[in-house]
Order: sequence, then C-alpha cells, then structure tokens
Amino acid sequence: MSGLWAADFTTDVHPILARRCLGCHSGAQPQGGLSLENRTKAARVLERGGVRLMSRFNGTTKPQMPPVGAALTVAEVAVLQAWVDEGALWPDAPTAVKSNWVTPLEPRNPPVPAGSAGNPIDRFIGAQKPELVSDAMFARRAYYDL
Repeated sequence: MSGLWAADFTTDVHPILARRCLGCHSGAQPQGGLSLENRTKAARVLERGGVRLMSRFNGTTKPQMPPVGAALTVAEVAVLQAWVDEGALWPDAPTAVKSNWVTPLEPRNPPVPAGSAGNPIDRFIGAQKPELVSDAMFARRAYYDL
C-alpha cells in the first residue's frame, strides 16, 4: 500500500492512535514505559523506523496491540504501515495556520433607492428588477440561479 498514497499523521494516523492506543500509552505512567502522546515520547519506538510498533500491531510480536478489545482492522494496519514506510513523520504539535487575509471590501451603507415599498429591502430589490415576470419565468430564473 505504501507509495500509493501519503498517510497524513493528523488526519489518518493520529485518530487511530488516539482511539486505540492512548488509553494505555499516555499519562504519567504509560504501560510498558511507552508513551504515544507526542513525537518526543514516542521516539524510542520510532527511532528504528517503527518496525517494533508495526510488529505489535500486525501480531508478529506478542503481545499483539491493542491487548484489550478487537485487533486493529486491516485498513488501520495499512494506514499505520504506510505511515511507517514513509518515515513515520510526526509533527511536533498540531498548529493552526494563521491567515493574514483581510477582506478587500469595507462594510458600507449604500443609499436606499426611492420607491413606494415600505421596507428598504423591497426598494433594493425593486431597483434591481423593475419589471415583473410571470411565475414560470421567475421559477426558471430561480432554477438557473441555484
């Protein structure tokens, strides 16, 4: 499966680790002394390319992980294997990308068009569409607009 797609840690790998591993392998005293909370803590198992980690997931080394509950699905193992094959890239921390984008238009108050309608919104609509059309034509225009 490796080489066909890139396993993204944030969207593909971390959800599996959070759902299936962090219950035991996190906190002050993680089981087996292995914490999978972040890259620094998981370095012990990742320094050898994740081979040890994968051998526990696919059951070639005992005990198979996770020891409680159902084994990892074939799809989950494939995602983790692709991630390990690609170098087990693990960002330091998820970061939100800040945008410097500013809207190009400032809010403005255009003058309300003159008209007999009591509501200003109706006057804007009337100014944009002065002619009345049949219901069929209106439905057709609305259909094309949507």
